[in-house]
Amino acid sequence: MIGSAQVGSHTNALSKYLKGQLGEHDVEVEIFDLAEKPIHQLDFAGTTQAVDEIKNNVKSLQSKAMEADFLILGTPNYHGSFSGILKNALDHLNMDHFKMKPVGLICNSGGIVSSEPLSHLRVIVRSLLGIAVPTQIATHDSDYV
Repeated sequence: MIGSAQVGSHTNALSKYLKGQLGEHDVEVEIFDLAEKPIHQLDFAGTTQAVDEIKNNVKSLQSKAMEADFLILGTPNYHGSFSGILKNALDHLNMDHFKMKPVGLICNSGGIVSSEPLSHLRVIVRSLLGIAVPTQIATHDSDYV
């Protein structure tokens, strides 16, 4: 699940890289990109997404999370933490979606390299009874040059 509002973000690029790496080991990976499948309205002046489409995206997120054998949460670094849209997406999930599943954590920072967003996500994963794997990936914009 990619929690960046920007289409084509570095967080998305990192997730595609991981998908390729895992694919080499016959692991099937599906990326749920919240920029492409929004689950809430970002524009408070008027939504550009039909309400039914947003509801369908939420249902899709919930069913894919339930079916998954493992999850990877990806986020940009927003003020030393993870993105609001990722938090909003996580609020649509519960312990049943995470219980005893391994969860990988990845983030990208535009400024300084920081793993703070991943530390915050680690607490949430633990609260949802998931298993945050010890190895995490934190990148910087310069890693994509």
